[in-house]
Amino acid sequence: MRPTIGRIVHFHPQVARIEGDPDTSPLPVLTHAAIVTGVSDGGEIVLLVLPPLAEPWHCTYAKFSETPEAGCWTWPPRS
Repeated sequence: MRPTIGRIVHFHPQVARIEGDPDTSPLPVLTHAAIVTGVSDGGEIVLLVLPPLAEPWHCTYAKFSETPEAGCWTWPPRS
């Protein structure tokens, strides 16, 4: 399915480590709701990311992934 402007997707922010401690494990990948606000000719999309209890922010040209992967977006699962 091709993403179009206005569709809701899931965005998975980058995994981070605890600052100043390179020996810690990466923090878990989170899932945020996001709205598609633009689509490039190459299929990459611009998202308005809606994190819970935080200000929305834009992610420019996020890439699609079949499974949740840091820095990528996925379609929401169907129930």
